[in-house]
Amino acid sequence: MHPLPRLSKAPEQSNDISEVLVVGAGPAGLFMTLNLAHLGLTDTSLLCIDAKSGPTPAGHADGLNGRTLEIFRTVQIEGDILRDAPSICSYASWYRPNGDPDSFHKGSEQIANTVAPARYGDYKLMQQGRLERVFLRDLFDYSTRGVQYSTQLVDVNLDETDPERPVTAVVETDGHRRTLRTKYLIAADGARSGIRQKLNIEQEGQNLPRVWGVIDIVVDTDFPDIRKFTQLPGHLGEGRGHAFIIPREKMSNGEPMTRFYVDLTDYSESTEGMSDTRAFRASITVDKIMKKVREKLHPYRVDMKKGTRPIWWAAYPIAQKTAKEQIVRDSQSHPRIFLAGDSMHSHSPSQGLGMNMGIQDAFNLSWKLAYAIHGLTVSPTSLLDTYESERRPVARRLIHLDRVWNSTGKTEQPIEARLHDMAEYMTCCGIEYGPSMLVSQPTSAAEHDSNTASRPPNSASTAHGPVSGTDYLHGVLRPGRRLLNIALRRFADGHGWDIHDDLRADGRYRAVVLATVNFPHGLRDRSAVAHVCGATVHAFVAGGAPIVEAVIVYPGSGECGWGWRDVPEAVKKHCEMRVYGAQREEYERYGVDVDRGAVVVVRPDGVVGWVGELDDVQVMDEFLGRVLRRKSVDELVDRSEAVDCDIGSRGVLCG
Repeated sequence: MHPLPRLSKAPEQSNDISEVLVVGAGPAGLFMTLNLAHLGLTDTSLLCIDAKSGPTPAGHADGLNGRTLEIFRTVQIEGDILRDAPSICSYASWYRPNGDPDSFHKGSEQIANTVAPARYGDYKLMQQGRLERVFLRDLFDYSTRGVQYSTQLVDVNLDETDPERPVTAVVETDGHRRTLRTKYLIAADGARSGIRQKLNIEQEGQNLPRVWGVIDIVVDTDFPDIRKFTQLPGHLGEGRGHAFIIPREKMSNGEPMTRFYVDLTDYSESTEGMSDTRAFRASITVDKIMKKVREKLHPYRVDMKKGTRPIWWAAYPIAQKTAKEQIVRDSQSHPRIFLAGDSMHSHSPSQGLGMNMGIQDAFNLSWKLAYAIHGLTVSPTSLLDTYESERRPVARRLIHLDRVWNSTGKTEQPIEARLHDMAEYMTCCGIEYGPSMLVSQPTSAAEHDSNTASRPPNSASTAHGPVSGTDYLHGVLRPGRRLLNIALRRFADGHGWDIHDDLRADGRYRAVVLATVNFPHGLRDRSAVAHVCGATVHAFVAGGAPIVEAVIVYPGSGECGWGWRDVPEAVKKHCEMRVYGAQREEYERYGVDVDRGAVVVVRPDGVVGWVGELDDVQVMDEFLGRVLRRKSVDELVDRSEAVDCDIGSRGVLCG
C-alpha cells in the first residue's frame, strides 16, 4: 500500500518526541497505529504504548460485524480473519412457557446474512488477542518497533511552551520514567481510562445494578443449538436474566470453543438489580457461572469437556456511559487529545459492538490525523473537529440502543426481531454522519437533522440530487453513509471486481463517475470523465502524487459496442485499470438512473461525501477544495505530466 505524500517537514529522530502517541494497544489503539503506519507515519513519528506485557492472551471481545470486515478488506488484512473466524450463520431463541423451569422450547430461528447487506455477511467471531496479533504482524511491515509493551502512562498534560508538541506524557517502563512530547495523543486505554480521569473528563450515563459473567470453554452438551448464536430466556418473560451462546473459533488443537454470556444478577432485591455490584462481582467464581449456565439450559446437559479447563472467564458490572468530551483542545482550539473506543463509550456486551465501535473510531480518525500531520488539508483544525461531530452521536445512539436491548419489565422480544430493529447499528452498515466540511448537505426540501446518528432508521423521505429512493441501508446513495459494495467487471481485461477493492485505505479520495448508457460517446459522459480524470485528479496533487483517484463505471458488463479508442484520452492515460461495467441492477441499488448517471465523492474511510449530476463536476471540485490543498490552474498547466487542458470560460476543460 502506497503511503500518503508528505508536504510538511519530516520529524527528526528522537526517543522522547513524536507526532502521535497512542496509549493502549487493544483493538482500537492497535488499529489506529496500524492505519497511521499505512498512511506514512514512521517510527520517528508514531509510538504506541501499552501497560500489558504483550497482546491479550485470551478472552475479552470476540465479535466482528459486517462493516468492520469491509474495513479490514480496505486495509488488506482480512485474509486470515475470513479464513479462521467462524461466521454466525443463524440466530436462534428459546423460551420457557409461563416461566416453567422444566419446559424449554425453541421459539424461532433466522438465517444470518439477512440483517443488513455487507460484503462478508453480518458477523464473524475471533478472540481479541488473536486479532491483535493479526494487526501486529501487519504493523511490523512498516515498523521495526511495533508496540512498546510494559509501559505505563503515569501522567498527561498540555504544556504549550512547545506549541508544536504541546502534549506531555510521563511514562514508565521497567521502573524507568521519562517525559514524552507529542503533537497528538490517542486515549485508547479502555473503559477505566486513566487519561480520561487525569484530564477530568466527565461521563454521562449510568452504571446498571447488574453483573454479567462470561466464560469460554470446550463444551460437552446435548443442547441442539450449541453451534448457533442463541438467546436463552430470562426471568418470568421479562427482559432480564438473559443468557447467550456464542460459537467461537477453533483452538490450536482443533477443538471448537464456545462462549456463554449469563446475567448473574440477584434480582431478589429489585427487578432492576442489586445495590452492591462490586461486592457481588468479587464473589463470582467459575463454578457459579457454570451453575447459572446449567440452569439456563435445563433439562439439557452441559459441562466442560472432560480433561479441559476454562480458557477464560470474567465477571463485570454493566455501565452505559459516554464521555462528555471526545476531544481536548489547546489554547488555540486545535484538537490535541482524542478519546477512542471504550475510553469514549462503554456498554453491555449483548450487541457485540464494543470492539467494532473502537476499530471504527480509529478508522474515522486515522486518515484525518494523517492529513493534518502531512500538511494535506486546508483546515487541520476543522478536519479534526469532525471526529467528534461524527463519532459522538454514534456513541450516544449506541448507548440508547443498549438501553433498549437491556430494558426490563417488557415481554421478551425474539432475537431476530431485535436484530431487525437494530440492523443498521448491529452491523454498523447504516451509520450516517451529518453535514460538515466532509459531508455535503442533501439537496432536499426536508430539513436534514444534523444529529443523524440518533434518527430512526430510514427516516428520511427525500432523495439527493440524481438519486432516487430512501433505502439507504441497502445501497441508495446518501452523503454521510458508507458506499455499498457492488460487483463490477473491468473493461481492460474482463476481470471480475468489487468496487470496495478500489477503496483501499491509503488516505485517498475517490471520484466515482457512474456514467450513462451513452458512455463513452455521450457528451455529458465524455465531459464528466475527462474532467474527473484530468482536471480533478491533477488539481489535488501533493509531492507529485494524486490525492484523488478516479473510478469510471458504465452500465453493462458484456459486449458494449464500443472499443478502447472511443474512450477519452484522459481516461486512457490515467484511469486504464479503473474503468468497469456494472449490471443495471447495481445502478438500481445506488438509486441512480442509467439514463441520467451521477458523480460520487467517496472519502478515504469509504463514506460518501458528495453526490451530484454529471454536469456538476466543478461543484465537486469545490467540495473537495474545502478539505484538500489545491493546485492553481497555472501550476496545472505548467506541470509536464498534466493532461491536455484548455482554459475555458468555466475553468479547466480536459479531454
